[in-house]
Amino acid sequence: MVHCTVPHSTEFHSVKGSHWCGHCTCSRHVSLHHFRRSHVLLLLHHFMLVSVFIPVPVISGKGHYISGRIALAECSNIFLAIRWLIRNSGRRDGVLDACNSLALMASWWVSRVWVFPSIYMEFAQSRGLSLVDAVLTLPWHCNVGSVVVLAPQLWWFSLMVKTLRNFIVGAVAKSKDL
Repeated sequence: MVHCTVPHSTEFHSVKGSHWCGHCTCSRHVSLHHFRRSHVLLLLHHFMLVSVFIPVPVISGKGHYISGRIALAECSNIFLAIRWLIRNSGRRDGVLDACNSLALMASWWVSRVWVFPSIYMEFAQSRGLSLVDAVLTLPWHCNVGSVVVLAPQLWWFSLMVKTLRNFIVGAVAKSKDL
């Protein structure tokens, strides 16, 4: 076991109640084994995305456009990373956090929520169909897959809206106290 020489600050190394710096295997830190056990769904999601959801449509010769559009969902990840850095540096209630939250919400909406209706609208337009006819024309598993992927994106977006609303309400309350 390697002794960790990195200063342990819960501000910078906190991950769901555990401590992690990536430099050691001391008992205060989350090991790779613990991470794999506690984040099974996250790892499964990324494994399936890279090994199935993007390559299979491309290999089959169909779905290049859809796979590319789905890959755009990763555009919002930079703002998630910045959010993590801001909040773990103790600047959660600052202007930078609010601006990043707005950028995260905008990128999330465009790349993870709006992507589905826009794909359906583009399909309808390319076939000369109404939006309803386009939805009914597609195989059922395409529509079910879209709903299964879209539902958690909408849920996460609603949490972002709630967080931003709470931030704004808190900021207004603080300004009234001054």
